[in-house]
Amino acid sequence: MNRAILTCVTREGRPVVAPLDAYLSPDRREAARLDANAWIKRLRLVPYRGVSMRDRFTYRGDSLWWFTELYLHKMRRLDTAVATVLALEAARDQHGPAGLIVDAENLAVREAARAFGAAARIPVELRGSPAGRPRGGWSSYLIGLTARLSRWRPSRGTRPVARPAVAAFVHTAFWRPDAEDAGTSQETYIGPVLDALAARVAPGDLQCIGVGPRRNFRARRWWDPVVGAAVHAQITPIERLAPSGALTGALELWRQRDAFASALVSGEAIRAAAVYRGCDLWPVLEPELDAAARLQWPWSARAMDEAGAALDALSPRVVLTYAEAGGWGRALVLEARRRRVPSVGLQHGFIYRHWLNYLHEPDEIAATAATEGCPIPDRTLVFDDYARAHLLSAGHFPDAVVTVTGSARLDDLAARVSAAAATRDATRASLFGGFGGPGGAAGLADAEARMVV
Repeated sequence: MNRAILTCVTREGRPVVAPLDAYLSPDRREAARLDANAWIKRLRLVPYRGVSMRDRFTYRGDSLWWFTELYLHKMRRLDTAVATVLALEAARDQHGPAGLIVDAENLAVREAARAFGAAARIPVELRGSPAGRPRGGWSSYLIGLTARLSRWRPSRGTRPVARPAVAAFVHTAFWRPDAEDAGTSQETYIGPVLDALAARVAPGDLQCIGVGPRRNFRARRWWDPVVGAAVHAQITPIERLAPSGALTGALELWRQRDAFASALVSGEAIRAAAVYRGCDLWPVLEPELDAAARLQWPWSARAMDEAGAALDALSPRVVLTYAEAGGWGRALVLEARRRRVPSVGLQHGFIYRHWLNYLHEPDEIAATAATEGCPIPDRTLVFDDYARAHLLSAGHFPDAVVTVTGSARLDDLAARVSAAAATRDATRASLFGGFGGPGGAAGLADAEARMVV
């Protein structure tokens, strides 16, 4: 909670000072995550003149809700507000304070504390300098600007081949530049999988399409949209397949972002949806929705346009990505579904149980009269039965679309660990061979103990 400090002033006038999050027991922390996710999920059903948010705001017939929920989840401000309310409830129950003093910079903490005080009828004093939160003005403008500037960037990378067997969409910034190895193994997340694919298909039948910034975020510069960084020889930049003319729809949505933002935060129903445990959190929710319309929606529309243009240029038999649950991946799956190109999502890391990207209600999987269901791939390949069970139960994925394949990197690690265990005695003997004789065993145990210490 960004070093928020809570002072409970007891009815005897005694101050009790502690970090605000000290009042969050493990159970309350768990409840905060669950409640925040449930709050976000409920927003899809909020009616706008009788039409749900999911069906009211669309781009080319696909719901923008799939990107809205990702933005709200990633920013974590709703999570912070929920956790603040639960922490203040615990403090109230423990101390029965006559007043509260909250010293915090985080706006979500401050607004949630103010709302809790009003609901619980406890005076709340806010201290500290509130951190400013831009409402997306300049950042929103940059989305349209960089969409144009990125087309001026020198085109590097491999020349695309039409009609490949597999088009793998990967994040450009996470492909390691290595002059000694120009192969697909340099892809950070799924290199071994790409190597195996390349060995099984004809030359040119595996095309790797690079999306996103060309530098890791820690090394990114403001001029990268124009100049950019070198692209790995195995990657075709998405801009090469999606010229400026392909972004007409996204740029039009970007120009209407103010109207979209105004419509999204208007109406009694969305206003009422901001109440959590009796606390009116509209000052937290409203700017988040506004920013989603100004920032996330134009960016997502651009990603959809770029993905669609790339698929039209390549006409692959199968689309593969490991980012299928994120913003870019959902855009890609939407466009692949529109063109009836089979899509495959590849697990590349641990799927956390509170990760909203993989949490779907049954009605989200199903289509409505206005929009198709959640953009999940035609086949999702996961590491183990645990991940599969989670997607089926918490994500309501259809049973037939989730397949356990193992993990190329983790399976290799497990094999190497097993091999090392098989030679453990020989390794010990070679390292501690000097501890032979009558006291050899004791000497070996003593040496190992000292190594552990």
